[in-house]
Amino acid sequence: MPAPDPAQTAPPIPEVPAEYASAPVSTASEHVGHLGALLDDARVAAEFGRLSGRTMEQVAYDRTAAVEAWASVRPAGGSEMVAVRVMRAEIAHVEEQYRAAGGAGPVEIVWLHVRRFGT
Repeated sequence: MPAPDPAQTAPPIPEVPAEYASAPVSTASEHVGHLGALLDDARVAAEFGRLSGRTMEQVAYDRTAAVEAWASVRPAGGSEMVAVRVMRAEIAHVEEQYRAAGGAGPVEIVWLHVRRFGT
């Protein structure tokens, strides 16, 4: 699978929760769909860690109220993506979240996102 076009933008993730509506927010996203079989649990965890670090460039760790992790997924070979909340950096968990959101069949992780809310 080819790498994304540099002009391609990450798909949206759900709106900011009401309790953080007036807080500073920093979001970082990374396209990982091109990694295919190289995207294992260790790589997912490493990518989330790297994205978390990027969000701290705008919302410092000591000013953090909450952090969310998301994955934009689609049916394998499909085109329509769904954003699912990620509580554990494991592919099996992302697949479980996809099925809980109504998805079926094999899933492809295309984007990873981290959103940090400040105090």
